[in-house]
Amino acid sequence: MLYNRDQVKYRHKLLILLLSTLFATAGVFAEEQASISFAVGIGETLFSNTLLWGFNRYVHHADYAMISSASISDNFTKPWVWDQDSFAVNHLGHPYQGSVYFSSARSAGNDFFTSASIGMLGSLSWELFMENERPSLNDLIVTTIGGTTLGEMLYRLSDLLLFGEEGQLHLPNLARKIGAFVMNPAKSINQSIFPDRTPIIAPISGSFFLSAGYSLIHVDQLDPRANYLSDDGIETNYQVDLHYGDPFYGTLAEPFSTFSLKGSFGSDLGNRVLLTFFSEGVLKGWRLYGKEIENRHTIGIFLHYDVIYNRFINLSSNAIGFGWLQQRPLNDAWSFSSDIHTAFVFMGASDLMYLKYQDLYGSPPSYERRNYSLGLGANIKLGFSLNRRQRLFFDLDYSFYGLSIIDDSVPEGGSSGKEFIGNVSLLGRLMMSDSWFLGIQGRLYHKESFYKDLRDMDAMYHDYSLIAGITF
Repeated sequence: MLYNRDQVKYRHKLLILLLSTLFATAGVFAEEQASISFAVGIGETLFSNTLLWGFNRYVHHADYAMISSASISDNFTKPWVWDQDSFAVNHLGHPYQGSVYFSSARSAGNDFFTSASIGMLGSLSWELFMENERPSLNDLIVTTIGGTTLGEMLYRLSDLLLFGEEGQLHLPNLARKIGAFVMNPAKSINQSIFPDRTPIIAPISGSFFLSAGYSLIHVDQLDPRANYLSDDGIETNYQVDLHYGDPFYGTLAEPFSTFSLKGSFGSDLGNRVLLTFFSEGVLKGWRLYGKEIENRHTIGIFLHYDVIYNRFINLSSNAIGFGWLQQRPLNDAWSFSSDIHTAFVFMGASDLMYLKYQDLYGSPPSYERRNYSLGLGANIKLGFSLNRRQRLFFDLDYSFYGLSIIDDSVPEGGSSGKEFIGNVSLLGRLMMSDSWFLGIQGRLYHKESFYKDLRDMDAMYHDYSLIAGITF
């Protein structure tokens, strides 16, 4: 949807200001090596844009890749828009594209904020030069911020794959090389340009497991209450719970020196993709201690990238805020840990239910039309864990998102309004050996949408699973 320059609202300017303040931080480099790293990062970022544009233009023959001097001139002179691309393109594809920009700069030897600024340059150059569609404000924000969050995590994990926790490049097997390449495609090139680059190594812990169970979704109108949609079936998932670094004992001197991610990937019997990803990485942290040395606390500023993607549910959130992490023993048998986060969501996305289910079961339009909202708001994350002698574990995680739909971004047939979304997971597991465990899991997703021009809607998705996995 286009908007007149004179009608640009203050909150849109606030988004641009926030983006610029956080990531336009490339400064003057005193050392020659830093200048080379900066130049290599920019060069690889622009080269990756050229490769992707060439594929879209000459292989995919995409209309939007048919650029010209006239289209570039339009992109510089006409107002930016909120684009209409699908959820998968905007909130999965663009963060990964941004992570490629970021990782290209990072693996060339640039620091976190310089790499983020190069990532923003990559996104900006794509919007202005590589498409004949009007530049998209939401793409710039998500590619830069989501790409920075995802990129730093993938950069650090790819170092662990290649160098191991000992920090020595031995001869990683093919699977490790492929995994590192997917996480950071530019690293294989930059490893030869900067052979003396010191890898970033930190301990990791967590678990991965397989789950299989039953799921049910139910959607209805809040007023009057009438069934709108329901479906159920069997689903399977591969899940990972990973913690990088130690927030209570390790260093907090650099961004993402500690981060956590929880993700799942699977399908139901209809071969429909099910994907979740919740992450938070520290930008700056401080340690606090209780009266006992075992009672440890860490507070900090965290960057978040969260996404849920499946046939029925689309949710994405890029946020920044404060977090408090705690670890303490309760008695000789039980110990407790928690993490509490509150954050500002500077770009969120969630289904516009009428349009979403019209596209699923009705007659979707032949023209391109986005079926999800874009919004600003707040995010709260709560995580609590109890364990008995490292043998019996109970984990509770809850995330809440309150989003206000950006008026100018509403697609045709949609509505402005407010959306309240909750996601909760309860997991119990029992260690059957030093590394293997069995357990049960229940998850619930709940959403209430209060629209200005449409009837209010309610959606609930829940599943119950048996799980088996290992710790690391």
